[in-house]
Amino acid sequence: MNGSPPQSARMPGRCYFGSRRSRYLISVLAAATLTAGTLSSCSPSTSAPTAECGNGKTLTVSVAEEPSSLDGNYDTYVIPAQISANLYDGLFTMDQNLKPIPNLATKYTQPNPTTYRLELRRGVKFHDGSPFTAADVVNSFDRISNDKKLASKQTSYVSNIASTTADGDYAVTFKLKEADASFIKALASLLFITPKKAIQAAGNAKFATRPVGTGPFKIAEWVKGDHLTMDANCSYWRGEPTVSRVVWRFVSEPATALASLQSGQTDMVPYISTDLAQSLKSRDGFKVASVPGVRAQFLAMNPTTGAARDPRVRMALNYAINRKAITKDLLKDGGVPTGQLASKPVFGFSPNTDPYPYDPAKAKQLLSEAGYGSGLTLTIYNDRPVVNLIWQAVADQLEAVGVKVKLKFDQNYFADTFLKKKMGANTLYLQGCSSLTLDADFCMGLTFDSKRRGLYFNSPETDRLITKARGESDPKARQATYEQLMQKLHDAAPVVFLYSTVDTYAMADQVRFTPRSDQKLWLWNADKS
Repeated sequence: MNGSPPQSARMPGRCYFGSRRSRYLISVLAAATLTAGTLSSCSPSTSAPTAECGNGKTLTVSVAEEPSSLDGNYDTYVIPAQISANLYDGLFTMDQNLKPIPNLATKYTQPNPTTYRLELRRGVKFHDGSPFTAADVVNSFDRISNDKKLASKQTSYVSNIASTTADGDYAVTFKLKEADASFIKALASLLFITPKKAIQAAGNAKFATRPVGTGPFKIAEWVKGDHLTMDANCSYWRGEPTVSRVVWRFVSEPATALASLQSGQTDMVPYISTDLAQSLKSRDGFKVASVPGVRAQFLAMNPTTGAARDPRVRMALNYAINRKAITKDLLKDGGVPTGQLASKPVFGFSPNTDPYPYDPAKAKQLLSEAGYGSGLTLTIYNDRPVVNLIWQAVADQLEAVGVKVKLKFDQNYFADTFLKKKMGANTLYLQGCSSLTLDADFCMGLTFDSKRRGLYFNSPETDRLITKARGESDPKARQATYEQLMQKLHDAAPVVFLYSTVDTYAMADQVRFTPRSDQKLWLWNADKS
């Protein structure tokens, strides 16, 4: 355990990742021995639920990150969206078959490719008792687009909306700048409705800590750095939630999250590594469930500066990565090697675009041809402890082809550097994109579209294909365009493609919850016996 196994001890066909991995595994194993007494000193919400409905049970969920805001119109991170989905409703939602169905909207008509008219549900109330109306819909989209004080990170989600207007109290009309075949999916996945009057009365800052929605649960308390508690909304328009209380515990270290489940402090750990989850399979009282994920993991780079300007360097970095070793040996089949930013559950996934093969000799050759045969130094940033092992493994594999790697952890890198287009030369950033709409347009817009958030790589040809696929109403024609686009992006190598996730959930036996590929932690009908 003090380093890589000696050469004589290595098994043929296996991949070892060197001292970085060994040191990290020591810390993981140490953390896994934690007992209930060594976890959080705060025992979150041990009092009985105050809700006068539900089964009287509290469901406790461990999540790896704490939201910076509970305003449903602000953040783009997956975990805030998962929490928000239980506080707020969208106009549409995804059913268990991952198809969009009406939610706060009851139906829509489309008079032309860029106009959507929605009828709204009557009789719905926010947690404060105020009625939901069209004014709340208009204000929600206006806040994202125009509220400078809010400074929403969701602006790219609504950048194609030309206008949102109320037609009385229970109808709204959206006019788009360009046709978008994924628009209803976006309304079903990304965009929540917040109350106009409550926000005007409280202000953005206060609302972000004490939000009001129409969702199945409402805020009871938020202890920063430890947990968030929600009680059942007994007046929820769909009907009462099954459990009376939900507690979200913020646990960044995966092994600590597993220990909290084993000790009984937590009922469910979403997105646990397959490696850690395997330890539960032989233990009574626990269960493990996995579904194909929609998150593509990759290394972002800035191809406009430094060594990455040369496509041979970008391709070399892709050839240097042993994706099969990472997904099989390190993730224990918790991922699938990929050469695109779409996974199998996502519309637009191309079955004809293969991952780059692992070819270190080819990587060295391309680096030499590009003038970096004597060495190249790269800095790799990471902002999520849950992928530390991947981060370190990638660094080891790049160093094996002659690249010198510096690792830097910065939890604010995404907001403070990446989004502000300050990613420098010879810098990589371990990043992921979750296609929450189940449509390839989502990650294309966030990563490669110059009209939205394609901050570091875009081209006239890829922009054209993204726009063409987005506006195409015929599914077969859309799919054909995406297959062409995915191959062009693969060949241009604007990122280092890694893998698509397999989402694994560890749960106590008494929990009744069905995982979904869209990463939605919808707890309205989750149960605990």
